[in-house]
Amino acid sequence: MNHEWRDARIIIRSVVSNENERKGMNVSIKTIVRNVRIKADIEVIIQPKNKTVVEVIHGYSKEADIVFLGLKYFEPGTEKEYEDQLVLLNSCLQTTVFVRNAGEFAGKLI
Repeated sequence: MNHEWRDARIIIRSVVSNENERKGMNVSIKTIVRNVRIKADIEVIIQPKNKTVVEVIHGYSKEADIVFLGLKYFEPGTEKEYEDQLVLLNSCLQTTVFVRNAGEFAGKLI
C-alpha cells in the first residue's frame, strides 16, 4: 500500500540441507504464497557443505533493503547462544525484522 514499496520485489528464501527438503519446502512456500495472495519469487537454497547457514543468509540477503528472519523456539538455558546467533545473523544485513509465526510456536514464549 505504501507508494515507496509498491514496486518492490519480494523474494522468499529458505535454506535447507538437501534436495528432498528443497522440493518439500518449495511446495510449502508456494502454497503459502498462493493462499496469502502476494506476488513473490521463491528461492529454496541447499546449504553448501562448506558454508554455515549464516554465511548463506549473508551471501544472499546482504544487499536486501529489508530482511525478515524467522525466530525458532529454543530450550531454556540456551538463551545466550541463541542471542549470539541472532546478533551474528543480523551483523551484515541492512534492516532486519525478526518474526515468529503461529505454527509450531503457538502458545510458547520466545
